[in-house]
Amino acid sequence: MRLIGCLFMFILFIVVISAFGSSVGAGITTIIIIGLLGGVLYYIADRVEKKGLRAGEDKREHLDHVLERLHSFNPSQKIYTPDNEMIFSYDENRKQINFTNSRYNTVYEFKDIIQSEIILNEVSVSKTDRGSQLGGALIGGVLLGGVGAAIGGLSGDIKIEGKVKKIQLKITVNDIQNPNYYVLFFDSMTEIDKNDPVVKEAVEQITKWNSVINIFIKRYNEEKVLENHILDQPSSHNSSIADELLKLSNLLKEEIITKEEFDKEKSKLLNN
Repeated sequence: MRLIGCLFMFILFIVVISAFGSSVGAGITTIIIIGLLGGVLYYIADRVEKKGLRAGEDKREHLDHVLERLHSFNPSQKIYTPDNEMIFSYDENRKQINFTNSRYNTVYEFKDIIQSEIILNEVSVSKTDRGSQLGGALIGGVLLGGVGAAIGGLSGDIKIEGKVKKIQLKITVNDIQNPNYYVLFFDSMTEIDKNDPVVKEAVEQITKWNSVINIFIKRYNEEKVLENHILDQPSSHNSSIADELLKLSNLLKEEIITKEEFDKEKSKLLNN
């Protein structure tokens, strides 16, 4: 639209110069005609832009209707892809993630997530999988805390060199038929400078969502480590440890004990 406006002003300028070089009357008539033509072009461009916005809103509304078919799934958070072709969401209470397209929903358990990967211009710049080592500072906090409480410990800056055309999050799940899902965060026909506000917003969003998926992966790892440790103990001892861990967990949630006290007592139980 801006291009059309600039082109119109340029043509108008040329016409004015030409008009004063010939007759004033003919010049005024030409200016009026060009003005009307410019107005028509502006109106058409404005209508096309508004139609595109309405189409995007219609797509989002349709995706919302498809998501609402999952009556048992209550999204803790959701995000629309820029092309409005998908909603990616998760339900922290049910421990599920969901990919919604124009036709159906695809739901997976947190335990089905194998890998999360940030792809910038078709190149992987960050990857976390089940085999990743658990960070010492996150042990216990990821397992018992909420996503919001632990996300700060996993967030990291994405190093961007040069310009950007596409930013997407690749999520690999335990599904032979459809193992890989790509969640689009930014897509441009031309390369955009990394300092552009739109690019910065996309980087901020994908960093956040990648951290969320990392938490789900690490939480599953911790649960398996704890489960295996308890199973390795004698059966009578298993029940005692499980009961004590549950008590400690409740005390932590009720803020009767601190996180440091919880970690200390937990370590004593698991090392006995």
